[in-house]
Amino acid sequence: MKRILLITALSCLTANLYAQSPEIRRGGLRITDSVYFHANTQSLFQEDSSQRTADRALALRMGLPMMMNQNGQFAEFQYFNTLGQPIYYTVDNLDAAKTISTNKLWLNGGLGLNLSGDSMFIGVWDGGKVRNTHVELVNRVQQMDGATTLSNHATHVSGTLAASGVKATAKGMSYKTQVRAYDWNLDEAEMNQAAANGMLVSNHSYGYIAGWYNNTDKSRWEWYGDTNISATEDYKYGNYDNQARDWDEIANDNPYYLIVKSAGNDRGKKLPATETTYWLYDRNQGFVQSSTPRPATGPYDCIAGAGVSKNVLTVGAVNAITTGYTKPSDVVMSGFSGWGPTDDGRIKPDVVGNGVGVNSSIASGDNAYASYNGTSMSSPNVAGSLLLWQEHHKKLFGTYMRAATLKGMAIHTADEAGSNPGPDYSFGWGLVNSAKAVQLMSNIGTTDQFHELSLANQSTYELVVYNDGSTPLYATISWNDPAAVGVQLGFDLTTPKLVNDLDLRIVRVADQNEFKPWILDPANPANAATTGDNYLDNVEQVKIQTPQAGYYRITVSHKGTLSQSQAYSLIISGLQPSVQAGAQLPSGQSCTENGIPLNFNGYGNPDQVRWTFYGPDTIQVFGAQTEVHFSLAGTYDMQQWVKSSYNEDSLFTVSAFQVLASPAAKMDKFFAEQFCSNDTAALPLSGSANMAFTGGGVNQGKWKASETALGEHYIYGQVTGGNGCVNRDSIRVEILEAPTVPLVTLQADSQLKSSATAGNYWLFNGQFLPNDTLQFVKPEFSGFYSVEVRGANGCSSRSALYPYYFTSTTLPENLGMSLYPNPNTGLVQIKLDFEGLHEIKLFDMQGRQLMSKSAEKMLELDLSFLANGTYLIQVDERSPQKLILHR
Repeated sequence: MKRILLITALSCLTANLYAQSPEIRRGGLRITDSVYFHANTQSLFQEDSSQRTADRALALRMGLPMMMNQNGQFAEFQYFNTLGQPIYYTVDNLDAAKTISTNKLWLNGGLGLNLSGDSMFIGVWDGGKVRNTHVELVNRVQQMDGATTLSNHATHVSGTLAASGVKATAKGMSYKTQVRAYDWNLDEAEMNQAAANGMLVSNHSYGYIAGWYNNTDKSRWEWYGDTNISATEDYKYGNYDNQARDWDEIANDNPYYLIVKSAGNDRGKKLPATETTYWLYDRNQGFVQSSTPRPATGPYDCIAGAGVSKNVLTVGAVNAITTGYTKPSDVVMSGFSGWGPTDDGRIKPDVVGNGVGVNSSIASGDNAYASYNGTSMSSPNVAGSLLLWQEHHKKLFGTYMRAATLKGMAIHTADEAGSNPGPDYSFGWGLVNSAKAVQLMSNIGTTDQFHELSLANQSTYELVVYNDGSTPLYATISWNDPAAVGVQLGFDLTTPKLVNDLDLRIVRVADQNEFKPWILDPANPANAATTGDNYLDNVEQVKIQTPQAGYYRITVSHKGTLSQSQAYSLIISGLQPSVQAGAQLPSGQSCTENGIPLNFNGYGNPDQVRWTFYGPDTIQVFGAQTEVHFSLAGTYDMQQWVKSSYNEDSLFTVSAFQVLASPAAKMDKFFAEQFCSNDTAALPLSGSANMAFTGGGVNQGKWKASETALGEHYIYGQVTGGNGCVNRDSIRVEILEAPTVPLVTLQADSQLKSSATAGNYWLFNGQFLPNDTLQFVKPEFSGFYSVEVRGANGCSSRSALYPYYFTSTTLPENLGMSLYPNPNTGLVQIKLDFEGLHEIKLFDMQGRQLMSKSAEKMLELDLSFLANGTYLIQVDERSPQKLILHR
């Protein structure tokens, strides 16, 4: 537990936090068992409380002050550390918002967003009670503990986080959020409990008193180092002590809870030249006077306590940038902000924010404001902004980010600061940029990606990405590292505190060139960052400023052995995917039964394209160019997924299609599908009510094969519904080519010849001659001959009737029939010489029967109804002969 004297540093930052919805507590965000949290929290409360009581009693007996007030900088005794030193906590907005672009996240901020922290909450631990009746905070601050003494610093910090903007220049970062406020006593137990109850972000603008301190209560300067460890530097600076370890443990046990901590204001503190003596703490005698010269604090290695923690986001302070960041030289370091490295060489601070001239609410009145300087102001400037990032992520994806993701996002999107590219021990990874962070989230799947992953022991994660050479390619990994064991209090202890050493690399596929992460040299802290193997930090970043166009393999592996899988977050920027989802969809409403065209119009040439539609039915189709048919009416969402050998991508469109019900359409089928080209029959079409028919050969609801071209065809029946939807059915027909109509000619030898060389079938008076299938036939009787030619496809054509009669002027005597007059004008007599009743039939030249009568000897016929022409008379069917009659 805590065994060090802490000092808090005040800073103004506005952040809108809201009471998180229940799912953050019950929806999978908690990884560690809740029974453990309850037991651990109770243990922390009991241990902290009992130790604090005993230490305070001892301090009083030693005459140590319980509280000190240095020109409004409040300090309060906490406990004795393991070396017996007293530990004191001491305190370490429109311009602040502009400096890190948080104002762009607000309504009318220029990004089209409306982030305010509404319905969220943020935690504040500080040195006293927040004035919850202040006009900027009224009805939005809940003091969670028994603090009663109003604090300007706590109210200023809370205003920077959450002031509503009654005074525009004092508007907080999350200006509609709820603030859950605590004083700094029992902070660790309270933090653990708050995290278990769903807190996402908390601000801590306080820390140890370390090094030089101006104790105005006693009008003297004091030095809080331990001369038994170092005569020149307070060992607490950079030391990974019990508090740093405890905060790492709290953070690691609560993977969605990010602790934001001020870096402290100790850089450059020194004994004034006008002073020759000062007081220092002796383990045996208490404070004793000394005149031994001791140097100023810093400039490097001047962050203490929890600011050294691995899993905490430590924030330094820079001047305001009222016009917004444009270049690294815009970022001007404050004269006080604590610098790293930690004793084991890790990068601190992590990032910087505005901590100079921050205007915010104070506790002296409900309308009171003041401008403060300090990392106490830059810390809430960042913390309140990060809450808006979580709000944006929840709106986009329905969940909150892990704390390691949030921290990694702050580092990944930070603006370059300092004299050289990459991180340094002054500005950390750079100036926080809220606009870039939320834009990265909005660009997920295009130019940026981030993944919340887990690395198993002895495993490696790989991801191949594409960069076209036009933009830098860079990746960042961030993880909550387990708290280090074997904590020691000592001077510049360089043993690495990293437990799980993950490694990030980017390899150019074309030539296998490997790019390594940024590293710093703690032995030469002013040196520019280089690249190499980072075995110190639980954040790594690889940046290729001028990549060649091509594919790159990103890998995450680890050294040594992981006792259990390590959760981590991977953030990537500068991507131009080898494939990217994109869909060309028809506009307007669609109808069931109708095919809707789908066309991929994204980036690249995907190997696979899958379309999934969600609505009254779930439908999947595949292909870059395809179509979808809906059988059920309703509203459908669409998801397109594309994949190549190197990456995959997807898009989701809500209410992509409004599908209306099409009318029923059913055609009655023909008795056959194949027809010959000389079929002249007009076949009627029928089907559903109000059906209109179209297609080759269709005329007024009927269809003729002879009016349709050769080949396969569809006859369509279409019905239009009252909603405008059209549905249709079809009949398939195939038109086969009929043989050419044959021509019959008389040869010199009195034979008849067909123009077709094969497939001939001869007919006499309309009846097939069973044995005559050659090209020639020898007539045996007078009458009408014709020939039918049959093709291999089953179609046939028949010649015209060819009249053939013998040349004698009198009929054969055995015929027994005569006509008079012939030709006639209407009446004709038929004389029959045969006994009995005979059937007499009249035919036209096409073989159609026109009349049939019965007679015995004589029959008179009235043929006035006939047109002039030639006709045939047949007596009895058994007679093969017919008489020619002229009208």
